[in-house]
Amino acid sequence: MKSLWEQPRRAEIHDRINHLSPERERLWGTLTAHAAIAHLSDSLRMALGEIEEAPVPGLLRRQPMKWLAINVLPMPKGVKGPAGYFTTKPGDWERDRQELVRLIERCTERASTEPWGENPFFGRLSKRQWGVLAYKHIDHHLRQFSC
Repeated sequence: MKSLWEQPRRAEIHDRINHLSPERERLWGTLTAHAAIAHLSDSLRMALGEIEEAPVPGLLRRQPMKWLAINVLPMPKGVKGPAGYFTTKPGDWERDRQELVRLIERCTERASTEPWGENPFFGRLSKRQWGVLAYKHIDHHLRQFSC
């Protein structure tokens, strides 16, 4: 599984973020490129425990569905994420893009032993699980804008 915590994957993501522009047309969904940047930043804030969301009951909180959804199944298109992933409103493009990069680095530097936020769909996740899910989520939205 690709993880945001792997340096080559992180470098790839940084490069793709640098090629994203606010004018990029989406291939699916309703988010603009700028809204996607804010959305991805909020998802990392949730991983860091800075945004909390009520748990969503369901099979995704249990094994093996949790493992399959994080490690195997593709990120579905058109599924609305938790409200906590839409907390930040887009502001200045460059500032918001740099904030996403900064949040990626903050997550990367966080020790595995430090507490991580709870995901509303999957419950408690390890640093490794957050790394896989974060890579998958960021990749999904960058592909949404052909980046």
